Amino acid sequence: MSLKSLSTALSLLDYFTPETPKWGVRGLAKACGQHPAVVQRMLATYTEHGFLLRSGAPKTHYCLGLRFYQLGGMVSGVMTFIEVVTPILQTLALSSGETAYLNWLSRDDCICIAIGESPNTIQLRVNTGSHMPLYAGAASKVILAHMPASHFAVWAQRQQGNTSETAWDATALSQECEVIRQAGYAFTKGEWVRESFGLAVPIWGKDGALFGSLALAGPAYRFDEQRIAGCIEEMTLAQGLVRQALRHFG
Repeated sequence: MSLKSLSTALSLLDYFTPETPKWGVRGLAKACGQHPAVVQRMLATYTEHGFLLRSGAPKTHYCLGLRFYQLGGMVSGVMTFIEVVTPILQTLALSSGETAYLNWLSRDDCICIAIGESPNTIQLRVNTGSHMPLYAGAASKVILAHMPASHFAVWAQRQQGNTSETAWDATALSQECEVIRQAGYAFTKGEWVRESFGLAVPIWGKDGALFGSLALAGPAYRFDEQRIAGCIEEMTLAQGLVRQALRHFG
């Protein structure tokens, strides 16, 4: 199943709420903007596996099934946020051919917390727990770009006198961040790791606060700007799935 199909199927479940616990096919199709035949197939599959219950009186409608009750008890005691998002990252890595990783903003650093490994033999290795400064690389810069202006100013003040190999200028970086905000993503080459590329989008928490970033990285020779649009489409879908996970675990 593609990320797009998976995202569409999962998004149907968001419509089952305490306010609207039951849905008919046509009503749900209209609400989510999908063709009724597509919605019917998805609902039938959910029902077959026990995730939905189907009732025919007075007319056919669907509601959440007991499978969620069973899994809910298991999730609360066993599953963690990292265990939930890792398959999402792995699917993105397989579809893009590059390393996919999720990062968390921790004061002045971007910290990798989960990884989906590239299927290619030649790949960029990223380790969980690795720290990256916010002024270098796509995964970090997309976070910096979406910080509130007041937070950016405080961060820049703390960085004065930084002696890292990666030189940066507050004014130039601020201008670059504006470009990133307008584009909705960051793309860099060779900034943090030589001869590599980085492509990243922001991740927002359930309360609307900036959580971190979702990034792809790999050898620079394998990636050109013509691939950006296709990768961003796949990343946007994964971005939504990670956001769903944050709503449950955040």
